[in-house]
Amino acid sequence: RYINPKFRELFGYDLNDVPDGKTWFRKAYPDPTYRHHVISTWINDSETFKPGEKRPRTFTVTCKDGMEKIINFISVQLETGEYLMTFEDITDRVRFEESIRESEEKYRNLVERANDGIAIIQDGILQYINLRLAKIINYTIDEVIGTSFFDHLDPEEVPKVADRYKRRMAGEDVIPIYETILRRKDGSRIDVELNAGIITYQGRPADLMILRDVSERKRAEEALRESEKRYRALFEGSRDAIYITSRDGEMLDVNESMLDLFGYSREEMIGLNAQEAYAHPED
Repeated sequence: RYINPKFRELFGYDLNDVPDGKTWFRKAYPDPTYRHHVISTWINDSETFKPGEKRPRTFTVTCKDGMEKIINFISVQLETGEYLMTFEDITDRVRFEESIRESEEKYRNLVERANDGIAIIQDGILQYINLRLAKIINYTIDEVIGTSFFDHLDPEEVPKVADRYKRRMAGEDVIPIYETILRRKDGSRIDVELNAGIITYQGRPADLMILRDVSERKRAEEALRESEKRYRALFEGSRDAIYITSRDGEMLDVNESMLDLFGYSREEMIGLNAQEAYAHPED
């Protein structure tokens, strides 16, 4: 019966284009399956409508130029039995919300699949941990959420980590990456590298921590140190003269027996060419 200028601006149709409801439905919802869904919804509504009652519904409308818009309809039945319809274009809002949901889903997939443990700590309490961190400390996620992060540290590490956490949350420039020790459910210790930074979580500041298990690396480093010690003891303690040269013959390291044999000091011998150091010209 009537459309206002905003209707024409929104959809491009005027009363000549949509003189009746049947024509409107055919043009606004060209896909037969979707059109049947829309019509069925309105029919079901009309059977239970009371005068003055508002019914919001959301449908995708095809405009005169072929563009699709997501429209929030609000229908009110008048005392005359006619319906007053208002239309709100919520296309941008819906698509923005969809993009946010997609972004959240990508973020969650990334976090849940990460090889590092990830935690969100607010007021010292664990608000979130991923599955990897739960496995590192040998708890279930539900067992950890709501507990103090500091309860999962080795007691000797608590003062250091707590101090840096408080200073970081206070806005101080604190070293973000350092090593510490967590305590597993069975009480055993595990070395981790902690990387922390401030984020906003549910409208308030929180600490996002990424924790990497470095226990294997620490064991490898310790094994290497032990190996170096054994090598050095063998190298220095041998009664035989031993030396190491580069590919072109430069002396890189010598043991005491080598120095005793040829009468050089270490400073004199390191850097010499091996042939210069001990080879007789005739040889």
